[in-house]
Amino acid sequence: EQQAEIDRVAAARAVAQRKLESARGAAPAASAPAAAGPAVAGRAVESAPIEQAAAAANPSPADNWDRASGPTAAVKVPYGKPSEWDLTLPAVPSAFLSGDPIQIINAVLQIAQNSYQVTQQLGKKFLQQLGILKPTDTGITNGGGIPMVYGNQAIEYVIKRAQSQIGVPYSWGGGTAAGPSRGIDSGANTVGFDCSGLVLYAFAGAGIKLPHYSGSQYNLGRKIPTAQMRRGDVLFWGPNGSQHVAIFLGNGQMIEAPYTGSTVKISPVRTSGMTPFAVRYIEW
Repeated sequence: EQQAEIDRVAAARAVAQRKLESARGAAPAASAPAAAGPAVAGRAVESAPIEQAAAAANPSPADNWDRASGPTAAVKVPYGKPSEWDLTLPAVPSAFLSGDPIQIINAVLQIAQNSYQVTQQLGKKFLQQLGILKPTDTGITNGGGIPMVYGNQAIEYVIKRAQSQIGVPYSWGGGTAAGPSRGIDSGANTVGFDCSGLVLYAFAGAGIKLPHYSGSQYNLGRKIPTAQMRRGDVLFWGPNGSQHVAIFLGNGQMIEAPYTGSTVKISPVRTSGMTPFAVRYIEW
């Protein structure tokens, strides 16, 4: 399983890098205004470079990563359509799709080993607290491992777990099932969470095992039209969920790990660039 994850990440990184290089070599795209809505810190970008009109002359490649967009930003997305992106957020490659390949593989392997074991332990503890732990239970509750009658209780526990991290710094590549961790690349000097790391951590408390990449998280669970989303559903932005991920709290609010320089926080839900489906990992 770990090798498969490494292979998947390596392949995804290669595809993303080719798209990024192609986008950088193309003629500048027409400027797109930032989507209307409240000012946000949306880390959110788990996937594509944004060039600001006010950027310094001859910036280094690193200057184009993980930067908050401003109202006058000239936006160029590396793939997909601008309408598929939340243009109020920076556009950077998703965690584990950019940077040094060896560092990425080592980070993925470490997270896979640590998070799987921790998620098993947390899942068993949660099922035991519900009084439904069976001798054959592994602790991993993906795919209906939590009976629907306990679903609401599980969702509230997941949300409580996420909210316990409010104020923790954003760190690109940071976050495991056990809690905040030192990230990679731009997050190498910060212990914290990126957007998918926060979601991974929150759901691990109920035994839900998730990968550390928003695009992969989008392909798990059951897709729900966003018009029907409920508290605890997971929201995504960008083509195929590759830009950002957050947990829906209800009443137009969500909890997210925003961009570098911000912290885990509760924000108004942004519809710009949101995928047409939310994802439900726990039925209730």
